Amino acid sequence: GDENRQILAKEEEEKEEGEEVFRETAGKVAAPLSETVHVCVLQQIDLHYSCISRLCTRYFLEELNLLGFFRSLRKFYMMEVGDCTFNGEAAFPFTLFFDGDVKADYEKVFQCFSRLRSSSAVLKDIWSHLVKEGKKEHGSSRREDLLLLMEMQHFVQKIESSIVIKKEILVREFETKVRRGGNICDIQGMHKDFVRLLLDLCWLLPKHVALANLLHTALQTCEQVRDLLAGEDEDALEMDLERAHQRFRNARVALNINF
Repeated sequence: GDENRQILAKEEEEKEEGEEVFRETAGKVAAPLSETVHVCVLQQIDLHYSCISRLCTRYFLEELNLLGFFRSLRKFYMMEVGDCTFNGEAAFPFTLFFDGDVKADYEKVFQCFSRLRSSSAVLKDIWSHLVKEGKKEHGSSRREDLLLLMEMQHFVQKIESSIVIKKEILVREFETKVRRGGNICDIQGMHKDFVRLLLDLCWLLPKHVALANLLHTALQTCEQVRDLLAGEDEDALEMDLERAHQRFRNARVALNINF
């Protein structure tokens, strides 16, 4: 009826007014381009990126067993117990986490663990030899030799056990962070931070040069004792052992202050 016609007429009038206002303001009012791009484009890109990133991380952790790869690195370079399928080389895509720089740092850590194990083995061999002999050798009393070896063994075991315990704490923290997720770049950063903490733990960073030199002196002295006891010069042995003992003691005391 008349009422409907009035409503339609009013709507038509409002439409014409709106079109007229649009024509008058077109080109004069700046469109919110940045907000439009952010809502319509960037948010969509970010959403797709986040989804793909989560899927990639899940693929590395569940399908490729990335944590298992990291464990293989530790078994190989830190002499952990267990079967190790790693041979020193990584294939793609694990090279994303094990590039040349990371490999070089792992090799430094390996040298530290290897040196400690070697020194410990040398001292055990000397101990076994002296215990079996059960007598004076080359003018040096067996009791004094054993006391020196006990002191050296205690020192090496203390250093090694401390590093191993702290390393296990770092490993747990690192694996927890990886399991919590993040993208591949995040995990790359986590792994590099973990390796750097290992270098710090083993006194392999530039700031630890003085401590590293003291440790080298102490371990080198442990290995020299074996050569001294195996020598033929009986007259010089006792004096050489005393010098070695003093050199070892000085390095040990300095390290204990900073240990």
